[in-house]
Amino acid sequence: MSEISDVSDFSETEVNSTPRIHTITEQDLTLLKHKIHDITKTYGEYTSIYVSIGGKMNETTVQFPDIKSNTKHRSNCLTQMVPAFMQTQSLNEHPLCIILDQFNNQVNLEQNIRLLKSINDVNMDICLFHYYCNRQKLTDLMSYIINLAKNHSIPPQKLMICNFVKFLGCPNMLETASEQNIPEVVQKCLNPTPYSECFYEWFGYRFYLYNFIYNYKKYGQNYFMYRDTIKELESNIQKRYADPCMVTIIQDNITSKFWDNVFDLSNPSNDSSKLAVSLKEFLVDNGQLVVTV
Repeated sequence: MSEISDVSDFSETEVNSTPRIHTITEQDLTLLKHKIHDITKTYGEYTSIYVSIGGKMNETTVQFPDIKSNTKHRSNCLTQMVPAFMQTQSLNEHPLCIILDQFNNQVNLEQNIRLLKSINDVNMDICLFHYYCNRQKLTDLMSYIINLAKNHSIPPQKLMICNFVKFLGCPNMLETASEQNIPEVVQKCLNPTPYSECFYEWFGYRFYLYNFIYNYKKYGQNYFMYRDTIKELESNIQKRYADPCMVTIIQDNITSKFWDNVFDLSNPSNDSSKLAVSLKEFLVDNGQLVVTV
């Protein structure tokens, strides 16, 4: 990466780029509300919303603990912040991406802005929001996003909230609390709404599942009950690295339903009725999966 020069204060400023990138570097939800209100007055209502929690770029590479190699691999932080299915929407769509993280380092903020500028979507708004997620603040933010989605008549199929807060090594007490509290609070806020199944959790730093997320309401609260199903998925993806055209056959309902709720951040979507297609749907459509149940 090229050397990063000094940058000015980006608080509450808009960066001229494609897509439109906005930064709110003060931990004030009111500033985000005002920014989005001003944007929609100019460009119209949103047609989809994607929220990334903890997906910003910290390092350009990552080393995986589950493979016996010292090789460093390129970070997928761009697809965590703005997945491929958000980058391939039609021109008549008006998507919003809210990237929730700690942007208190000016150089790191500029690095993330430069990365996001590589996206080619003239009608997308990206808000980088510096916000520390304690339980009350996260509750307040989720309430706002739910109301925003309702006010813009966004169906559940076009709202995704994804949690990428995972830590390599041994997390400290604060990090452990974040890993536990974020999914609990988000799902609790969504439960009484039409968006109860719009929250997704990242599989974390597992090499073959690095680009994948799963539906938290259906599987997150009983995650360890599905260890065998997850290992089966991981094994299948590993085989696809060697043979990308292989055809998989699913013969049981548990696996079939699980794959219905797993999504690949790096897969584009051509279905305008929803943000993303599941791994199962993607593979079936491409002739790489046969389901016999």
